[in-house]
Amino acid sequence: GEALAHYRAGLAIAPGNPTALCRIGSLLTRAGQYAAAIEHLKEACRNARKDAVPHHLLGLAYAGAGDLVAARKELRKAADLAPRSVPILRALGDCHLQASEPQKAEAVARRAVATFPDDVEAVRTLAAVYAAMGRGREPPHARGQRRAGECG
Repeated sequence: GEALAHYRAGLAIAPGNPTALCRIGSLLTRAGQYAAAIEHLKEACRNARKDAVPHHLLGLAYAGAGDLVAARKELRKAADLAPRSVPILRALGDCHLQASEPQKAEAVARRAVATFPDDVEAVRTLAAVYAAMGRGREPPHARGQRRAGECG
């Protein structure tokens, strides 16, 4: 649409601009045009290697395309660059769940909650991981954690 044309025009003026490439890649991902999105986002990553955003968006595009190996690789890069980003951690956890790696998803979700214990999205992510693992109704002490005052 109009936004895509706007960012493409901007890219014609400033070739390789990571922001324009990310916007185009994001719009293409939302439109389900994963191959085109991936190409734009790969270029954004090359042009902004130390920026988590292009890696995050590239990971989402790969996940949409069904390439969970590449998605996890890019989302891990994004999480390394922005370790306190709940949206990136949530995306990485979701990717681990889709790849049938619930323990890794749990570790990522726990990291998000430990970083931001009052963040509703971080807590929801951990709850979703537990639900996917069939542990949605299990109290914390039933998972090997002890309540204060309990003896082992």
